[in-house]
Amino acid sequence: MQTCNIKICPKDQTEPAFPELKPENTLLADAELYGIAILQGGMQSGKTSIGIALKTPDGKFILAQTSAAILSTIYHALVGAEQRFMDEKINKQ
Repeated sequence: MQTCNIKICPKDQTEPAFPELKPENTLLADAELYGIAILQGGMQSGKTSIGIALKTPDGKFILAQTSAAILSTIYHALVGAEQRFMDEKINKQ
């Protein structure tokens, strides 16, 4: 089963979200999102997957793939984080 670390990082957080991604280890600092595809049966299990295409400054493409279940989990974490950030903003006023 595929897993994914989801980190919710408030804007005042001082440490990086992924400290292991140091500049000397990071290849895609300037890559741009090229496209996203929903791939029916893209997982070995036959379940739906998501393909994410990035384009590097030199014109090469990189494809990352994850399960639709992980993308759904990320979406729900995003919604919860946005609500938390909004609640904190309201409480500071």
